[in-house]
Amino acid sequence: MLDLQVTEYQMKIQRVKDNISLHAQDTQKLQDDIEDQKEEKSNKSVLLREMSQQMSPTTGDSSPVEHWACPRCSNINELAVRLCSECGFVPQDIASLILVSD
Repeated sequence: MLDLQVTEYQMKIQRVKDNISLHAQDTQKLQDDIEDQKEEKSNKSVLLREMSQQMSPTTGDSSPVEHWACPRCSNINELAVRLCSECGFVPQDIASLILVSD
């Protein structure tokens, strides 16, 4: 009888250990996910900053570029506007734009 109780307690202890192990794995996965999200946000911030810098270059005669021509409809838009006011085109990067200086 005593052996049966000891065995039952050992099984309960093992279940608790297994649960603790699963909890630790879940916690580690959550921490990894949080780190991945932080890294992704940081990468997006860097890309947005680079794109912003690329979207406001100067031409060879040092006059600032203030407009861009939509590659879809050729409408001239202000550089500060991030989508074409005519067709709604949203540029993904500076390479898709035709920059126009005044």
